Amino acid sequence: MTLRSSLLFLFALLTALLPCCLPARGDDAAKSDAANTPVAKSENSPFGVCAHISFGDPQLDKKLRAIREAGIRFVRADFVWSIIENPRGTWNFEKIDATLDEMDKYGLTMLPILDYDTDWSRPVVEHLDAWEEFVRTTVTRYKDRLRYWEIWNEPNLEGFWHSKPSGKQYAKLLIESSRLIREIDPDLKVVCGGTAGIPYEFIEESFAAGACEAFDVMNIHPYRAGATSVKTEDRFVGEIGRVRELMGRYGAGDKPIWITEMGWASLPMFEETHTSYPLAVLRALDPKKIAVLEDDAYPHSRDEMASVFYSMIASLYPTESITLCELETLTPERYETLVLPPGESFPSKYFDKIRDFVARGGTLILSVGVPFYYEERPDEEGIWRADKTAAPEDFRRAMRIGWRAFWFSPGTPETAKIEAADVLYRAAPDPDVLRKTVQRMEAGRFYTDELLKEGDQMIVLADTVKDDFRAASAVIYQFNSDWKGRILITGWWQSPFGVLATEANQARFLSSAILLSLCAGIEKFFWYELQAPEQDPNDKESYFGLTHFDISPKPAYFAYQALTRAVGEGAGDFKRETANEIDRVSFRRADGSRGWAVWSPDGAKKVRLTAVGEVADAFDGLGNAVSLDEFLSPEGGSIGPEVIYILGPEELKIEFLGK
Repeated sequence: MTLRSSLLFLFALLTALLPCCLPARGDDAAKSDAANTPVAKSENSPFGVCAHISFGDPQLDKKLRAIREAGIRFVRADFVWSIIENPRGTWNFEKIDATLDEMDKYGLTMLPILDYDTDWSRPVVEHLDAWEEFVRTTVTRYKDRLRYWEIWNEPNLEGFWHSKPSGKQYAKLLIESSRLIREIDPDLKVVCGGTAGIPYEFIEESFAAGACEAFDVMNIHPYRAGATSVKTEDRFVGEIGRVRELMGRYGAGDKPIWITEMGWASLPMFEETHTSYPLAVLRALDPKKIAVLEDDAYPHSRDEMASVFYSMIASLYPTESITLCELETLTPERYETLVLPPGESFPSKYFDKIRDFVARGGTLILSVGVPFYYEERPDEEGIWRADKTAAPEDFRRAMRIGWRAFWFSPGTPETAKIEAADVLYRAAPDPDVLRKTVQRMEAGRFYTDELLKEGDQMIVLADTVKDDFRAASAVIYQFNSDWKGRILITGWWQSPFGVLATEANQARFLSSAILLSLCAGIEKFFWYELQAPEQDPNDKESYFGLTHFDISPKPAYFAYQALTRAVGEGAGDFKRETANEIDRVSFRRADGSRGWAVWSPDGAKKVRLTAVGEVADAFDGLGNAVSLDEFLSPEGGSIGPEVIYILGPEELKIEFLGK
């Protein structure tokens, strides 16, 4: 994720002034605290959470109780070098010691991250002697208490690496760290530094430089937009499989994979503020008979961003999906509007067909960035992939799209504040919400009318302003020359794309992400994070938490608690099956009984369930009891995006009855 400074450790000091409100539950952790006797640890649990607790926290006891009562057993936290050794030559372990002592009382296990450089060791790969002293001193002190050691956090981000990220350079750091740790105790386990996203090129570069021999556990942070459909879930599972395949090519295919960060931020007024701008833009265009490009062979059209954008359009206008092949015969008479997936890449083979569609009177919707910037072509397996270099300017000129960006046009700022035009406010369902949204928006891609012909018109939907610079960031090109169509184009907006969600969807995504991960062979999953700082209502970093700032639970907390209750510790044999856009996950619990989780990410479906064997328990994704009578009846019941857990039956059959 984005850079988290050491101020996060300081803000925790304020939490002691606020009350704590946790669900009442007679947990053994609370009892053990009263008796001051440690709870036994269990390393069989796959459930973890990130928490900034390493260096002291007045509310540490409340946080640890919250973690334990959620059924979480692992806590990932930074062991920041510049705090541990400060000033140089002075070692400060007292607060870490105290934190670990308290964690022992709750039976919680720490996953420490050895991370970040210091004023005297930047960049770290050029100061390995100093780094090795830090690793040796820290690991030697805790080798009998902590078995796993993660080396750095998100080394593929310059903000954390403090120089240009390099898989080869990270491998150098990892190899030296691993050598030291194994010298201290060969039974200790080295966890690869979790990458931001899944940067395959960075990962493979590190593997080629020897990283696979240095780690015991592979590690990724596959943040993404919400799993709002079976297709987006399939992509998530497929990406994990691709990591596994890459590990296999370098002889590490049997090593475990962990996800030590993943989560969604539940910004306040998410639905209103993060859809107001794109929905206003669409209403200003008012398209008719819409075709959206969706093709299994074209991953760009199936990714999370496309899924969310297409859903947004469908909330206003009826849409139909078309494949790449159908672009060959696309006409304005059949579909007045064509929507390409958001982003800067395009299927170059069909460029002429898209241009002719607009020239003949069709409407084209483009979003996010510089259009027609990267060509996409099919690989040997027929899957379309984007080129890494920019396509010739001829493509943009052929579509009559004039554009500016800081690397292309001298004097253009990297970003500038957005000002919505009156036409956009008239199109917005709630102009006040749009106004608040636009106030915090910036764009970095700008559009001009320099390539339009006589009679053509550029309708500005939003300007961008910075000092003396002014340019359009959202426009409608209305062609009235030899062309007769329209192009809607926008640079960027704050939207549901990425890791933003409502509180309800944050909880829903947590359940499905962890279940899908377990089915994909992920050994441990750490949610980012426990406590939401809630300092800035416009900053996603303030709202990832399972709990609010005062440690009171959000729905995601109850979702994690319900999941750990359903799965328990030591579960295995996770399997996922999908049919009719319904997910069915089965697993074998530690006591030998079978558990099930069912949900429909694409929307409500009518189903009839048949349970073979006794149902011991059934509850929803937040832990509330569920009666299965309706689902077991001939008429059936409705399965929606929220998970339902069913424990006990050896088999659970799902009969699809319709939407």
